[in-house]
Amino acid sequence: MLTPIGTKSFFLESMVKILSGNVTQETIACFPGSRFFAVEVEPFKLIHFYMLGKQDGISGSTFIFEDGRLSWRMDFSGWYQEPALLLVNKVVLAEYKHQLSAQHPRNSHEFNGCRGPHTYFDNDHAYSNHPYGGGSFWQFSGIERVVYMPDNKVIGELNYQGSKVR
Repeated sequence: MLTPIGTKSFFLESMVKILSGNVTQETIACFPGSRFFAVEVEPFKLIHFYMLGKQDGISGSTFIFEDGRLSWRMDFSGWYQEPALLLVNKVVLAEYKHQLSAQHPRNSHEFNGCRGPHTYFDNDHAYSNHPYGGGSFWQFSGIERVVYMPDNKVIGELNYQGSKVR
């Protein structure tokens, strides 16, 4: 049975572990350049994987299974130069921790498409997240960007979408 708060909390807790380096990274031999992570806490199992492109590209998916059945998924694809990727990981990890914190009500409908806050500034870089197409954990899509502000140059961009699976 889909449990909204339980599924979302499991996603956030699992991704904090992954982004903090507390889950073993594996590869999938038949997918060159892949990175694979799995977290399991009954009745949930999260699988997060991505593949690196020829240059700065990245594409992947995250799946949540509940009681052995697929219940939620997120897909993402884009590109990041290295400074952008480091900033995105920092911002998204902080957002997931914030959503798990006591200051963030668990039943809040504020949800930024499984990514970071709407804006974040760090030295010469600006992160922006533009969710559209639904704003709940159960149906969302959007685009995030990192801009190198001195040149006003986009150095990373990712499209994402996700939803429950019936």
